Amino acid sequence: MKNCFLIIVLFFTLVFTGFSQTQPGTAGADENDEVSKTDPVEIRGSGLSIKFYQKGEKIPATLLREVVTNSPEAVREMKLGRKDYLASIGFNTVGGFIVGYSITNVIFGGDINVPVAVIGAGLIGVGIPFTKRFLKHAENAANIHNRSLSNRYFRNSEFQFGLSGTGVGLKVSF
Repeated sequence: MKNCFLIIVLFFTLVFTGFSQTQPGTAGADENDEVSKTDPVEIRGSGLSIKFYQKGEKIPATLLREVVTNSPEAVREMKLGRKDYLASIGFNTVGGFIVGYSITNVIFGGDINVPVAVIGAGLIGVGIPFTKRFLKHAENAANIHNRSLSNRYFRNSEFQFGLSGTGVGLKVSF
């Protein structure tokens, strides 16, 4: 039993270390972690397979929050999505731990506790809609960000239409 517990602790330590992230601009950050607040975000896929790209490089949905900081409406959308993201992490982590414990117990010669494994799988299933809602909020934030980029060139522009000395004229000031 002591060995089983040590293996489980080692397993989860390695898994959570693999999911850790470094912040852009800090030591150990990849070049791919650099994001631009002035470039559009390309959205590929749909549902749970949605991916975000900027300048051809894939960016995680969680890093999208840094991209959209120039648009208050997009930031609000990401804040709404953060609640769903945290809920999905909670359900998926607890469910994964329960299922992992059941599988580890079987590997080391114990009997599987089916109701416990089903509860773990159910918790993972409950986390999926939260993940989908988070990705939907992230997609909305990316669309808002892209619209704000296309409008920013015309936001302070002035159009004047009227008569001039030589006829009808249109004056556009940027």
